[in-house]
Amino acid sequence: MSTGSTHHRFWIAALLLSVSSTLSAVEFLDYYPRCDYRVIDSVNVKRKMLMENAKLTEEQRNIAREKVLEAIRNMANERAAQGIILTASRIISPSQNANSRIGPDAFFYEMDAQLITLCDENEELDLVAAPVTASGGKAVSLGKIGLAFEIELTLPEKARFDYPDIDSAELISTTDIAGVHFGDTPKQVKAKLGQPSVELALSAKEGLLGFGRSLWLLFQDSRLVEIASQNRWLSTEFVNLLNFDQRFDEHPWTVEGQRLYDAPVEQLAAHLSIPFEQGQQRLQRSVGQAQLYLDVEYFLDHSGGDANGIVKSFSIQHASLESTLTSFTKTVTPDFFGLLYELVIRHEQGLPLTPEDIKTAPIGQYFTEPGKRHWIYPNHVIIEADTYAISHVRLLSSIYTSSQNHVGWRWGELKQGMALDNVRPLLPDNHFELFDEIEVNGAHYLQKLFFYEEKGDTLLSSSTIQLF
Repeated sequence: MSTGSTHHRFWIAALLLSVSSTLSAVEFLDYYPRCDYRVIDSVNVKRKMLMENAKLTEEQRNIAREKVLEAIRNMANERAAQGIILTASRIISPSQNANSRIGPDAFFYEMDAQLITLCDENEELDLVAAPVTASGGKAVSLGKIGLAFEIELTLPEKARFDYPDIDSAELISTTDIAGVHFGDTPKQVKAKLGQPSVELALSAKEGLLGFGRSLWLLFQDSRLVEIASQNRWLSTEFVNLLNFDQRFDEHPWTVEGQRLYDAPVEQLAAHLSIPFEQGQQRLQRSVGQAQLYLDVEYFLDHSGGDANGIVKSFSIQHASLESTLTSFTKTVTPDFFGLLYELVIRHEQGLPLTPEDIKTAPIGQYFTEPGKRHWIYPNHVIIEADTYAISHVRLLSSIYTSSQNHVGWRWGELKQGMALDNVRPLLPDNHFELFDEIEVNGAHYLQKLFFYEEKGDTLLSSSTIQLF
């Protein structure tokens, strides 16, 4: 496969004026050709964007991306290219740009591309996804999750981690809550609140968006039906992997002007005219077509009197919310764990391991930083990937709080719940053992096994495999 010719940089204005619109469009390729194609030219194109009211809007990014794509396609037509492979997409902030003349409010939307010739495909060659698609995301052969709660499996651009401010703090507003409305779709919610920390299909009917660890939005048939401050769906083990979102972790929620977490529960109940008895675990109030629930936590004061109660969490459930889940997304089969294991063994032999090698569709994804993807598979598996390759496989005790449809994970001859004394004989002699952890080093991986104590037994709970 040829690697290309001289790298050129062009300004967008000159590009748009240089090409006739009558030329036929050259196709952006989602996958590399399966042949020894030729690179005619490697190009870099960028478009300037100016912040509005100290923010860079989604509309500005979309317009800039379309202009850059148009310029690249025009260049491909000029050079009689037959296809375009987008190799990188980025947003450059003023602090990253060495050209001080552009001003402190200027960003650039930038893309790199290869202009190529096409050739006869060789079916014996692997189908490899291009680094970036024309939409700006990473091409993923899995497409979308085939559930009512659709999640696009693409890598968010850096700019999508710029979160809008949340002005609303009133929980029982009849118009909106934190800017979102019951009945909103996941797409509408993300347009208002920004990229969630996690998005997950709980079942064929229900989906969940989490913003940090303190705001959870439940959807049924892709419509918002519940807003809650405390997660009740996912395990603590999984939630601890998520980033915090300071907008909600420290948000000053109010109910009819009363700060939610500041007042004693007796005072809050009186303020809301809710009947209350000492020791009551939950307050409830009807709000239009919704129910507001306030969960109470008690603690003893130093005087030894009655326990004091404070609100620790809330949930608001719309009347259209159907009863709780009957089952979570179906667990993966044992064959899936066998596939992962075989892929890592192949990687150990020096062969690359890419996201496209995994043929099972994930049920969701979470985000920690630009440039990394974390795909979620039921009931235990997290696949972490950078731009081009898988970097970690995580086997959790469970992703869910419930053990419904639970099938323990397997890794070769290792099984979740296996006693430590039965694990040791299956490991290579060079393994390193700590108190509740074992490390196994391979030529291209490092595996950590984690254990817990139960009724005097030390049992295998989870594992992380780092690939390099």
